[in-house]
Amino acid sequence: MKRHSKFLATSIALLLLLTVIQFVMAQTLDEFVYVPIVMQPDSEDSTTTPTSTHTQTPTSQPVELTPTSTATSGTPTSSPTAITSTPTPTGSHTPTPSPSATGTNTPTPTATSSTNNIYLDSWITNLTNETAAYIKDDEGNSELVNVQSVITETIGGDDFVSIASRGIPNYTILLTQNKIDAIESHPSSNKVFRNGTGVTVTTGTTIDFHEDIGFKEGNNNCDIGDGGGFSPQGTACANQVDVSVRFPIVPEVDPAGTCQTALGAIGYWVNGVSIYNWSDANSYENEGVWDQVAPVYRQYGIDMCLGHWSGAGEYHHHNYSPCLADQLGDDSTGHSPIYGFIADGYPIYGPWHDNGVLAESCWIKRDYSAASPTGCGADNERSCIFNDQYDISQGITNLTDTAGPDTDSSVAYGNNVNDNAEVGLYMQDYYYDSACTAQGGEHLDEHNGHDHDGLGYHYHATATDNGDGSYSPSFPFNVGPTYYGDLPRTQGPNAAGFAICFGGSGRMAADAISNSISPVDRSGESLSFPLSLSSVYGHDDEE
Repeated sequence: MKRHSKFLATSIALLLLLTVIQFVMAQTLDEFVYVPIVMQPDSEDSTTTPTSTHTQTPTSQPVELTPTSTATSGTPTSSPTAITSTPTPTGSHTPTPSPSATGTNTPTPTATSSTNNIYLDSWITNLTNETAAYIKDDEGNSELVNVQSVITETIGGDDFVSIASRGIPNYTILLTQNKIDAIESHPSSNKVFRNGTGVTVTTGTTIDFHEDIGFKEGNNNCDIGDGGGFSPQGTACANQVDVSVRFPIVPEVDPAGTCQTALGAIGYWVNGVSIYNWSDANSYENEGVWDQVAPVYRQYGIDMCLGHWSGAGEYHHHNYSPCLADQLGDDSTGHSPIYGFIADGYPIYGPWHDNGVLAESCWIKRDYSAASPTGCGADNERSCIFNDQYDISQGITNLTDTAGPDTDSSVAYGNNVNDNAEVGLYMQDYYYDSACTAQGGEHLDEHNGHDHDGLGYHYHATATDNGDGSYSPSFPFNVGPTYYGDLPRTQGPNAAGFAICFGGSGRMAADAISNSISPVDRSGESLSFPLSLSSVYGHDDEE
């Protein structure tokens, strides 16, 4: 009996000791597990439901869809500046969770507080699990739109903002008569429209992104009613694309300024859509001399937002988009807001420098008349190139076997359309004018940016005024041909999710350049109406 009493007393003592130890461990763990603070969305009629405590991703693991690569220097740590929430869906589209590329990490919408930090506050985050009306993933689920998460990270002592997105915008477009007229002026209207004449929607109709307006079915998952019918035949539709990229919060100037923008995404617009540079990745007769400019050469397959899909299903803009301008409320009454961020960390603003004043690119089109100092000695001839496009005083090199097409001759554009080889079709049709930049104000530098009024250095998505309330994108369209900033070497080659520059410098030194991507064959892509036609996709006041 005494032994049983002693055993019972010992058991009770051990139980009490274990209880104390468990309590202490629980208190200790709470010091390391982040407790989420849920921020309310701006809309007063929207609500956000808090997630349960201790289910927030730990601060040592950034919230990303699919990491593009592993950082080679330092261990990433995320900061709880942007908070993940589980919002109550609103709107007309039922949210459907979309699997990530790995099938294990579903993106969660992120609510961000106002921090007065442009790297965190500028993104259009999806707080309501809104999904696209007409874009679906490989499993048939509607895709989430805009940006799903925004967090900060520290890697190797450098601070970054990391965004995750499906790359799908939630544009809505009001069809004015000007826009319909432009769409129906397609030179192959009898081939690209299902009825052989034009659109099947009327003036005053508001449509969602990739809603059917009467074009024939496109390629690659472009059935009518399921993404097809929105843009000319031949343009691909979306495949499942996960975006997970980082931008340095404290960008640094590239001391050499010679890092050329590469193919693929060179940045992202604030709605998560990819920014591509000027290049089509091909050249006239594949000779590598006259490099095709994508927004001109691929000009017969654009949608009305001046964007298109890559062959891999990545939607992107090479240039200013009127749909993004509308989404941001950019109405020319002042300096444009931030439209996106470039791989070097510097922001890119819209086309406006000031109230009614467009930022002006100082990349000038050549004059190919016989007497022009930028021509080749005979009218319309493309028989010479500049020795230095940044300093045309260095003279020209005459070409014989690799001359380009005369400007009044006919060439094949994308989407099997023949048209005149207009000036601006090739990158070699432009030169940089430093005297233009020296004027200051709205005049931009060779990288298509400037620094004024306390905004810090920034790029512009440049456009020209057509005089009728509409605007045409102007070369180099966003950035370029070189970056102003230095691409962060601390992330290792491609670790930020971007292609490494061609001919890099600064932090992207020789060991990184050896891993540069090779030019990609994107000959299957289609892009844009002629700028003279697509110009009416700009803002017009017609109701």
